[in-house]
Amino acid sequence: MSGKGEKGRKGERRGRRGQKEEKSDVPATPKLKKLTNVKVEEGQKVTLKCELLAGGKQTKIEWYQNGIKIGKNETRKIKLKKRGALSELQLMKVTDSDVGTYTCKAVNDRGEDTQIASVQVMKDDKVIALLCVDQRPVVVASVVVLLSWAAVGKKTLLAQSVMIFMLCSGVMEMPAAAMVVSSQISTDSNHGCG
Repeated sequence: MSGKGEKGRKGERRGRRGQKEEKSDVPATPKLKKLTNVKVEEGQKVTLKCELLAGGKQTKIEWYQNGIKIGKNETRKIKLKKRGALSELQLMKVTDSDVGTYTCKAVNDRGEDTQIASVQVMKDDKVIALLCVDQRPVVVASVVVLLSWAAVGKKTLLAQSVMIFMLCSGVMEMPAAAMVVSSQISTDSNHGCG
């Protein structure tokens, strides 16, 4: 059999007009599937998936958080699946340090592509701490909190006032107890920390 016109010959194929075309080892320009933004409860596991739609097996996929390259560690794992065409970034127990913008970057000799997603952490609706610092109450919370101040008597605990505060994430210092009454805020200098 002669080599001319032979079908299935390794390394070549026929073009539209019958000319031989050599198979190219040059990869396509990378193209990634769009990433999805994530909202997750604190302490939960979350997986970000970055899928390579074009680019070939020579394409390298990297992850970044807020512009800083991510490596594997105890709280973050990077898994490659589908022969390197799918990269999964697993955040094992999400905390505030995981909040931010995540970038998946695919790079090869032909170019690069990036996709971006955000991770937001939702906090539990609970008081994390209630302390008296320098005779002032300090509350650490994330949402609406019902508070009551009490003084320790000889044998009983006496409630001095009941307060409702709308708090943002973080620490809010209250120099005096604030009492919410029909959308008006009044202060009571006897706040129970003295």
